[in-house]
Amino acid sequence: MLNNWTIQNKLHIWHLLNHILAIIGLAYFLQISTSNWWLVVSFIMFIVSGMVGVNIGLHRYLSHKSFTTGKYRDLFLKYISILSGLGSTVVWVAMHRHHHITSDTQKDIQSPKNIGIIRAWFLNYNPANFSPSLIRDIISCPHNRFIHKYYFHILITLYVATMLINPMLTIFVLAIPAVLCFHGAASIGVLTHLFGYKVGKNTDTSYNNILASILSLGEGWHNYHHTHPSDYRHGYKWFELDPSAYLISRFLKINKE
Repeated sequence: MLNNWTIQNKLHIWHLLNHILAIIGLAYFLQISTSNWWLVVSFIMFIVSGMVGVNIGLHRYLSHKSFTTGKYRDLFLKYISILSGLGSTVVWVAMHRHHHITSDTQKDIQSPKNIGIIRAWFLNYNPANFSPSLIRDIISCPHNRFIHKYYFHILITLYVATMLINPMLTIFVLAIPAVLCFHGAASIGVLTHLFGYKVGKNTDTSYNNILASILSLGEGWHNYHHTHPSDYRHGYKWFELDPSAYLISRFLKINKE
């Protein structure tokens, strides 16, 4: 059994440290900087860790297997997801699959309707045990097991190494993008389950939410996703921008034909 409680506590500490680093770093940057270059770097890394690592890697690829890709792209998606600081491939997929199975029911440990908006936003979910059968395909991969076992070791090594090279690297390449990933994920967990609009006639209680999509780099078309979880595309209306789907179709997806 996989227990999310101990892991959550470690992740909460990690998220807090990232927020502290980001606030201190930005305050210092605003005092001394004459260029916006580091802010541009942070946004680029947010795209890499948030859009590629989380939206594509953890969500559409590993959790839902909505597309197939090549061996080296598979490894890239798994390892780049570490940068988000949102949990190992094993933990994230287990939590997300459980959410889809129990969405907005009393068994949904993430629902803001059950635990409140504040707890849901700060990813303070109820404790739960997940059966290995839920993620059998994930834990069968040695790379996923390695990432799970050494997740925080890898992150700490990256942070210490970049801090020794240049503290600005730690803050703008790692900490700030991780904070943006955190709040992007929070917006999906909260906003898309409270208000928005639905696609067609369906009974799912989630919503497509424009604000959540902005904060998460295009992941807020949640009602469509819950209705069609195996589709790697989430946005279909002209204004539903879905950059992840473009990257998948252009660079990652291998057609099965």
